[in-house]
Amino acid sequence: MNSDKIPDHDDRLDSEDSTTINEQSTDDKDEDNNIPDGGQGWAVVAAGFLSQFIMFGTSNIWGLFAQAQAETVFKGRASTTALMSVGSMYTLVTFGLTPIATMLADRFGARTTFALGGILMTLAEFLSACATEVWHLYLTQGVLFGFGSAISYMAMSCVIPQWFSKKRGAAMGIISAGAGLGGLAESSMVGIVIDRYGIPWAFRSIGFLSLLFCGTSIFLFKERVPRKRSKDSPIKSPIKLSTFNSSNFIIWIAAAAFAVTASSPPLFYLPKYAASVGVSTATSSNLMGIHSAVSSVGRFAVGYIGDKIGRINAFIIATTMAGLCCFLLWPFATTYNSLLCFVIVWGSVSHTYYSLSAPITASIVDKNDIASAFGIVFVVSSVASAGVPIATIIESASPSGLGYLSVQMFSGALSMCAILVCLILRTKLAKGRHFSAI
Repeated sequence: MNSDKIPDHDDRLDSEDSTTINEQSTDDKDEDNNIPDGGQGWAVVAAGFLSQFIMFGTSNIWGLFAQAQAETVFKGRASTTALMSVGSMYTLVTFGLTPIATMLADRFGARTTFALGGILMTLAEFLSACATEVWHLYLTQGVLFGFGSAISYMAMSCVIPQWFSKKRGAAMGIISAGAGLGGLAESSMVGIVIDRYGIPWAFRSIGFLSLLFCGTSIFLFKERVPRKRSKDSPIKSPIKLSTFNSSNFIIWIAAAAFAVTASSPPLFYLPKYAASVGVSTATSSNLMGIHSAVSSVGRFAVGYIGDKIGRINAFIIATTMAGLCCFLLWPFATTYNSLLCFVIVWGSVSHTYYSLSAPITASIVDKNDIASAFGIVFVVSSVASAGVPIATIIESASPSGLGYLSVQMFSGALSMCAILVCLILRTKLAKGRHFSAI
């Protein structure tokens, strides 16, 4: 089989491809040809929505915690920038440990792994409430919450293709919308709780919310095709080197790395930048909430549109808009209203990678390599953890008064790089069909 050909996971494989056929049982073929594209799969989508409500909803508002802690608990001991690096640690762990998450799911089942992730995320929030040193937060919010997110996210990503094919983009869009709505709800809640009861209770409030949402999601989560491997079987690495035989896949992970790294600096810098232009902490919370709301709509919309016009096409359009926002809107957002405009437009298109990544990956690799491809893509996505530290270095090295402008240009340039690489991928896949849905 040509590894650069877009696999069609809905149709039976050609009889000429004897190698692939010999690797599959008759039952596997029947299961693949009967993907329901709905039914109980929507309950699984609801489970993913609730999980991402906590998972990425919490990480999306970390800038609020960093700003508040720099001004209170760690005043004089840690800067906002140092505390923002906790969010970078979370990103590194979440995406970097996905191969381990895949091995756990392979050994113990996706549902058990998904449940463990929810438990770890909940525990991390209650432990974060007890943090008295910055390194405590690196361990709780960065490592523990990040690992819980990794295994929950990977379990969900591997199960959704069992339930959806033609509607896979819409399903992942709904799941990803949980991150936006989570950020919206948590930003308002955290802002109020910090003002009235302090930062520890803000962490605890998220912990109780996580207990409810993650607990519910565990009951809704179900594998359609459970793994048949014995628990006594040796654990093997999910990463197959043969996955790299596809040049299309290599191009895609390069585009993914640029796109996901570009989305980090604006999100984490938003509260700090807002304070620099005279926006109060309470108003910054509102901006973060608005960002999360429009992000939720954008993730679903792009996932749905991707099913219609092609997921790579949708990715290119959304990433182009995100880059232009960093070049043309953010540098001139020096008042609340102009900053609000940037937040609405950029927020609606900046995180669509998370709703399109899994469907795009599944569409360009062979069915038997999907789990391996997911693991590789998520590990590569961990480079996003370097986005904020690099942006911080660029800001510090810039001439006085140009620090934020340098960060804005850095984010925009990364988006443009993602677009250029993805255009190469689209050209290879289109094979002269310039207006096709890819």
